[in-house]
Amino acid sequence: MTITDIFKDAPLQERTTNYKQLGQNIAGDYGYTHSPLSERISHGIQKDAIQNGWDACEPKTKNYIQQNWAFEFELSEIQGNKMLMMTDYGTCGLTGSLATEDLKKLGIAAEDLPEYERWARWESFGFTKAEGLGARGQGKMIFILGSKDYTIFYDSLRSDSSYRFGGSFATETGCPVFHLDDIEAKKKIKDKLGIIPLSHQGTRIMIINPVEELTEDIENGNLLKFIEETWWPNIMKYGAQIIVKYKGNTVKAKVPEKFPINKEDKETNTFKTWIKEADDFKKTGLKIKRLCVACNKEKEADELTEGISCFRDGMKVDICCQSAKWDTF
Repeated sequence: MTITDIFKDAPLQERTTNYKQLGQNIAGDYGYTHSPLSERISHGIQKDAIQNGWDACEPKTKNYIQQNWAFEFELSEIQGNKMLMMTDYGTCGLTGSLATEDLKKLGIAAEDLPEYERWARWESFGFTKAEGLGARGQGKMIFILGSKDYTIFYDSLRSDSSYRFGGSFATETGCPVFHLDDIEAKKKIKDKLGIIPLSHQGTRIMIINPVEELTEDIENGNLLKFIEETWWPNIMKYGAQIIVKYKGNTVKAKVPEKFPINKEDKETNTFKTWIKEADDFKKTGLKIKRLCVACNKEKEADELTEGISCFRDGMKVDICCQSAKWDTF
């Protein structure tokens, strides 16, 4: 028995949700428990933004990524509005014709939404996808939380050459969305925001009036540090280009000096390594491709790298075993 069986003629209403508080709750799930730095909003924003662009990369081959894929953060001021623009290159864009209102009208559940309908998945909340890094469909809320106005805009030039521009903002009672298509969309983004419509295939997210913590981390180098700590395997393996622009500066993410850890690394009395490959874990039933442990007895690791980090699809997803001792191994 359902509600509609009892209240057949009642005008059912959506439950009111405080999306500002919801964003705060979601942000609280980001970061590593022992690392205050990783709990800063800029860490979560770079993680989810690049994750979206990485998942939309087709195909994921070294040659394609080196020649086509890139991700760019740009802090700028346009028509008196400060904004952080996060743009991916070499992706399929937010494809699909459906929007969030269509999902309500048609009663489409998350598991029934075709993977191609990326716009509707992005615009909705909690619509997960079967593959890729974004498993819960709620990362967009941290972008909204990164705005003093709780407001983001976004545009996408899709793989079918169509263009779409939209926006969303959080309130204490809801999280409205809107979008326009093609000619009307291009006119609106140019006239109202003073921004040239995206001219390459991909997606751009604009955080309006970013919070101080976010702008500080862009300008003091923390954002770049977070990117390198989170994404170094893909930078190393594929040559992935991730760029940060601010105040006339352009910096490119690199592989941190301490990585990767290899069997060939020379051991000393104070530096030890312990490397295990996938074959070493077959009998355990664990799906681990590679486990690398290093210990420097003379120097403590910083809070972003101490412990054992777990990586999936080239992105660091968590840190465990924070206080591991070499004698344990």
